[in-house]
Amino acid sequence: MSKLKLLPIADILAFKNRFDASYVCDLDNGEAESLAYLTSQPKLNFKISSGDAIVYKVLGNLNIVDQGIALEEILQQIGLTRRVNEFQYTRAFRDQMTKVGSTDRIQGRGLKA
Repeated sequence: MSKLKLLPIADILAFKNRFDASYVCDLDNGEAESLAYLTSQPKLNFKISSGDAIVYKVLGNLNIVDQGIALEEILQQIGLTRRVNEFQYTRAFRDQMTKVGSTDRIQGRGLKA
């Protein structure tokens, strides 16, 4: 197994610079770094989970919705069937926010022209 390499700050800034202000204002540095790394390593098929809408909106906007996963889905995959009470950790939230990001892409929002 190879070691994961850190992304240079310039790569993270370049990733953030791909988006307009409507996305960048909601994207914190940790989320930007995680998403930049995820998109820079397509062969590794990483997934990202978050309770923040912007993460799933970015995935939808970049048309990589299959790389998101909700906490609810993770728990189900490992056999824990406990109900997730907060909406932002559900598959429904992930689906809703990725659809918003996909719609934004179609309507020319999110990514800079």
